[in-house]
Amino acid sequence: MKFLSAFFVAAGLGQLEAAVDMGGLKLDGLADGMKLPDLSGLTGGKGGVSKDGKGGFEGTLPFFVAPPSINSSVPIFSTDTWSVDFVCQQVEEPGSEEPTVTGFVVVNVKSPSEDFAFISAVENPVSFGDVSACDSLEEVSAGTDFTCVINDQDRSNAEDVVFINQTDVTGVGSDGAAVKFSDGSKFIFLEDQGTFLLTGLEGNDTLETVYGAPSSCAAYGFVYVDVPKGLGFSSTGAFEGEPKKKAGSDSGFFKDGGLPDLFKFGDFELPSFGLDGLGLGGGKGGDLKSAGPFTGILSYYLNSPSLNSTIPVFKSEFADIEFSCLEQTDGSDISVYAAYAVTLKGGKKGITVAKPGIINFDDSPPPVFAQPCDDFADVLTLAPGESITCFIGGRSTLATETEVFVSDADTEITVLFSNGLQIGTPDDGAHIARTGTMGNSNFTEFFGAKSSCATFGPLALNVPKGIPFEIFSDPPKGGKTVSAEKEDKDTPFKLEGLSDSVKLDFDLSGLSQTKGKGVQPKDVFQYHVSPPSLNTTSNIFSTDFASLDFACATGELEGDKVIGLYLLTINAPEKEDIEFLVDQTNSDEDPFGIEACEDVDSPDGDLKVVPAGTTLTCFIDIIDTEVTNTDVEADGLGEFGVQFSNGFHFTTADDGVPTALTGVPGTPVFAELFDIPSSCTGWGSIHFLEAKGVKLNLQGSESMAFP
Repeated sequence: MKFLSAFFVAAGLGQLEAAVDMGGLKLDGLADGMKLPDLSGLTGGKGGVSKDGKGGFEGTLPFFVAPPSINSSVPIFSTDTWSVDFVCQQVEEPGSEEPTVTGFVVVNVKSPSEDFAFISAVENPVSFGDVSACDSLEEVSAGTDFTCVINDQDRSNAEDVVFINQTDVTGVGSDGAAVKFSDGSKFIFLEDQGTFLLTGLEGNDTLETVYGAPSSCAAYGFVYVDVPKGLGFSSTGAFEGEPKKKAGSDSGFFKDGGLPDLFKFGDFELPSFGLDGLGLGGGKGGDLKSAGPFTGILSYYLNSPSLNSTIPVFKSEFADIEFSCLEQTDGSDISVYAAYAVTLKGGKKGITVAKPGIINFDDSPPPVFAQPCDDFADVLTLAPGESITCFIGGRSTLATETEVFVSDADTEITVLFSNGLQIGTPDDGAHIARTGTMGNSNFTEFFGAKSSCATFGPLALNVPKGIPFEIFSDPPKGGKTVSAEKEDKDTPFKLEGLSDSVKLDFDLSGLSQTKGKGVQPKDVFQYHVSPPSLNTTSNIFSTDFASLDFACATGELEGDKVIGLYLLTINAPEKEDIEFLVDQTNSDEDPFGIEACEDVDSPDGDLKVVPAGTTLTCFIDIIDTEVTNTDVEADGLGEFGVQFSNGFHFTTADDGVPTALTGVPGTPVFAELFDIPSSCTGWGSIHFLEAKGVKLNLQGSESMAFP
């Protein structure tokens, strides 16, 4: 664990009484709730946090916040009992002669009326002075306050350290983190789906005038939030554009139930089950073209048409994301190189854009047509018609390979434009499939791959009203997983807002009603699973050919362990094979004789075939703890992506599968405060691309004995 001693600590809202002297800059009495001014013109939303909302919230929450001064904080979102706050802090870095400016996120529990607890999965725990890192299970007694650090800036790059005399802006991606509260709320910060904008103590003119940040820090991004009704949820919301409105205007702020435009899309309004649940771009459908307002996740699949080609993934007046399949020579080696690049554009009137610094050269250097994004300033202004193109991630394979390799694309960028447009590709959320220059026959036959490369994954979007955009998708249709396609059904909404050339092939039968806690998928499916007892499973989702289940069992794994296992089961029909591409975090484990899905034997590498009439069970993620453990072991776990040849896929990004275990009998808090009946619990996020004729059942299958 890293410890950074604070020069002075502002420990969330209402936690510190102090007079701090920082070279003439003095802040007195930050207690009394750290009462903040109305920051409506500064944070993209109406100042303050409403406490009368009772409607709850579930979905993708875009946010922008800017603390009023160094050594202060501002809430990102909150309930009556807790808040998640962004802190702008001056700290003394170990071994450094000069103090630095840093940003971090805290969970702040505010005098609960009864005993309270939360479970946290923190990627890189960091403490700041008296404020410790959140430590898996935190218990808070009734009537007391508690604050801990849940999310810190990515510190893997020494160039991202911001000293107090710096005048330009550094954009730094945030670490992954997730929390489940005993009141039933939960949230997930995927790695690098948030960005901290940091500068020195004197601030930065562009950061202040364009983004309304009055001090040395701001933060923006996307977070997945699920808060039940009645808890008083509120948030300052997303950045709405350069500050022009007077403080106190109603624009930009929302509370429970106050998002009437969240699922509106151009000239038509989607029903409550949302866009991704309808499978936009799935089945026989293709590209989607419309205009904001839109907030949520859209998933896609694309094949490159040929070697040395570039195709669009996303297009708008201000940004394009493109995918390239290249033949590249590095010395004596010839490789197939699949790469993502982003083009940032000034549009007709010019624009300012903020981004994190990105250096992703682990697999290959950037393609010749794109500079590293880190070559450009992290806050830059583009003149009308001006544009820059930079590399955001890629993978390579030797040209002589005949197998198919699937890896995460290593894309990790969230950009914020001065007009409010926000686009995010979470770390390891997109996946790249590639083979050698001669291709692979099964890749072509079952997935429609015309060359050596394909890609699939999600995009997070917050598109303001009136901004046109397109997302491109052409899912495979080569598989025979679905035995019979169903006729198109009438949809209960208008399509006038879409281009006449666009065909969206929705099959609403795929949104089957589920059992028990089942809910229809929104822009991202947020689940919670707790198997009813040891050696049982709890279902996450199922179709007529595949299911994903979470198993909790005891077994031998370098000692007696409680094991949490995410199981993928595929049942091939009697007369049909099932084909899928898979990427997951590498694992050398073989629990209960079950292989990792990537390790299932296949002559085509990461392209797997389940023969007709057979069943395959493999695991896509694993966590374990000692049977004797009386505390809690929690981890956000890794990324995975599974793409079927019928067009259906499911993915999650890095830190998107938070899971917590205890021993046997383990901690009593699991049962007493969380109603967790066994030693295992998981809460996470899944992005779906649905396909025509595939019925998706969410948490509807019964628990089963395991192993």
